[in-house]
Amino acid sequence: MEIELSNRAKTVLFTIITDFIRTGDPVGSRTISKRGALDVSPATIRNIMADLEEIGLLVQPHTSAGRVPTERAYRFYVDSLVKVSDLTTSEERMIEKNLNPPSREFKDVVRETSRVLSEMSRCVSMVSTPGFSETQFKYIDFVRLSENRILAILVSKTGMIYNKLIRVEEEFNQEKLAWMSRYLNDILSELTLKDVRRKIIQEMRSEKNLYDNILMNALKMSRNLFDAEIIDDELFIEGSTYIFDYPEFTEISRMKEIFKTFENKNNLIKLLDKVTRADGVKVYIGSETNIQTMRDCTLVASPYRKEGNILGSIGVIGPTRMDYAKVIPIVDFTAHLITRLLDEE
Repeated sequence: MEIELSNRAKTVLFTIITDFIRTGDPVGSRTISKRGALDVSPATIRNIMADLEEIGLLVQPHTSAGRVPTERAYRFYVDSLVKVSDLTTSEERMIEKNLNPPSREFKDVVRETSRVLSEMSRCVSMVSTPGFSETQFKYIDFVRLSENRILAILVSKTGMIYNKLIRVEEEFNQEKLAWMSRYLNDILSELTLKDVRRKIIQEMRSEKNLYDNILMNALKMSRNLFDAEIIDDELFIEGSTYIFDYPEFTEISRMKEIFKTFENKNNLIKLLDKVTRADGVKVYIGSETNIQTMRDCTLVASPYRKEGNILGSIGVIGPTRMDYAKVIPIVDFTAHLITRLLDEE
C-alpha cells in the first residue's frame, strides 16, 4: 500500500487501531497521550490525527468523539504495522490437543478443524473442501449385492468416498467385478475425476475394447457412476454466534445480513477459492471480499494441502477490528496442522 507516514504518524495510527480493536470505542488525543507512546503534547497529537483523517486513514464518527480507523487504515496496519509472532509452544499444544477428530477420514478432520479454529480465534470459522470432480482418482471398487445390483465405491486421493448403486442387465460374480476394478484402476490412475470421464469415453471408442465384453461392461458401469451428480464443493462453518460478541453486529438489520451471508455459501466458497490460488495467509478486509454484507468484516484465510496438493482453504471471519496479531498465527498454524493430519491419514 503506497502510503508514506512519519514515525510519529505511524505511532499514533498504531495506538488508535490497537486501542479500537480492544475497546470498540473512538480514540481521542488524550487516550493516546496517556498511553505514553509519544512524548508530545495533546495538541500535536490532534494535528497528526487530523492529517491521518485527511488522507483517509481515520474518520470521526461524531464531532465530539475521537477517531476510528478506516478500512484503508486496517490494510496499512496489516501490511506495515502489525507484529505477527508465531504461537507459543503451549498455544500450539492446546490446538493440537483440542483437534481430536473421531477418525482420520477426510470429513471428520475438516469438521473438527473448523470447530477448533472457531474456539481458538473466537470468530466464525470456515473450511472449504474440494469439489469431488476436482480431486484425483485413487481407486474404484465394485461389490456384488444381488443378481442385478452392484455397489460402486469411488475413493479420491483426498480420502473422500462416493457410493452409488448400479443396476445391471448381466449377472457378474465377485471375481469378475474384482477384475473390472483392477482394469479401471490401472487405466484411470493419477487422473482427476474430471479427466476420468474423458478417459472412459476414449476407452469405449477403442477398437480393442469393442470386442471384449467384460472390458466394455466395466467401462459402461464406470461411465454410469461418473455421469451421476457427484459431491459438490462443501463449506463447513462453525461459531456463527461469535460475530455477535461485537456490539457493531447486534443491530437486527446487520444480524440478518450476516446470517444471509452464512446461509448463501456460494459467495464464501468463491472467496475461499481465491485463497487456494495463493500461498500462505491472506487477509481480505471489508470491500476487498467483494461481498456487500461483509463490508464491516475481515476474512483471514490460508490454503491447506495433502501430499503437496492444495485441497481447500481454512479461515475465520470477524469484524474489521479483529485482533490480527492473534488471529493470523492461529490460522497459519491450523492450516499446517490440518495438512499434517491429512498427510498422516
